[in-house]
Amino acid sequence: MPDDQAPGDAGAPPPAAGDTPRPTVMKAPPARSRRTPAAAALPLPTAPLAVQPTAVRGTRRERVAVSAGDLHALAPQAPEALCAAAARLLADIAPATLDERKAVLWGHDLQAAYAAAVAGTLALVQEPLVERARAHVDRLTQILAAIDLMAVCGHGRSGLVASLARALNDRIDTPGELAGAVAELRLLLDRLSAATADLADLADRLRQHGSAIERIGHDVAAAALAAQYLALHVQATAPEVARRLDDRALGLTATVAQIRQDDAVHRLQLQRPLDLIALIQNVALVSLPGLLSALAALLALAGARGASPTEARELGYQLCDILAQLRN
Repeated sequence: MPDDQAPGDAGAPPPAAGDTPRPTVMKAPPARSRRTPAAAALPLPTAPLAVQPTAVRGTRRERVAVSAGDLHALAPQAPEALCAAAARLLADIAPATLDERKAVLWGHDLQAAYAAAVAGTLALVQEPLVERARAHVDRLTQILAAIDLMAVCGHGRSGLVASLARALNDRIDTPGELAGAVAELRLLLDRLSAATADLADLADRLRQHGSAIERIGHDVAAAALAAQYLALHVQATAPEVARRLDDRALGLTATVAQIRQDDAVHRLQLQRPLDLIALIQNVALVSLPGLLSALAALLALAGARGASPTEARELGYQLCDILAQLRN
């Protein structure tokens, strides 16, 4: 075997003479899939399914179907607005959900709101503002009532015994005492003038509390009427709940009666600062400045030529008129 023969041609017959050697054609292998076997086994993604709401079968909770006219037939004395408010309250109630606990607490929040409003009103009434202004008015009245103008002008009793009596009494019957009284009256007038705005603010707050209590009373009355209707509505199916609702209707009705009774007291509480404002504006700030000017002029006359009995008496009439207005 020649040394240059390829090892792969060992069993092949030699080419015949005159034949041209041709290249060997190899058959191409079958085409392989571009996907790997693992990838081919994966499922194709699918579009997500739409999530549908889950429907659970059950019984629909029926609400109370009642009109204002129905409630007016139950309580003919109730105003139309009250019946309408009770009907709106009942429209949100499902009788099937009522139990004894809910019945016991029916309207409790309204009673608690009323108690809080009353406590707030009491705190306002106990503020020292009114008492302080009232004390200023009382002191002003006391000073004016103690002034003896005839004695100040020297037309009273004379002599040693009279002088000793004047020194021991609480009358304002000397020019020096009158000068001190005029100075204190001016101070009281300034204090009362400054207190007017604060008294007006207090009256506004009391009025707001009164309006809040009135609204609460209306809501309590509506809750009482609604409880009365509900008790009749559930009497056959839930007698214990109905009994609790009857109790609440009575309790809420008693609260309404208490609110109406307290209304007169609240009006008196509101009237106190209003009366003081009127007294300060119509008497103290109107008549007192002129009287103080006249008393100062009388003191000047008493120190100079002396005031006549007529002048002292005329000024005394003016003083008495102011005293009568302050005491009313």
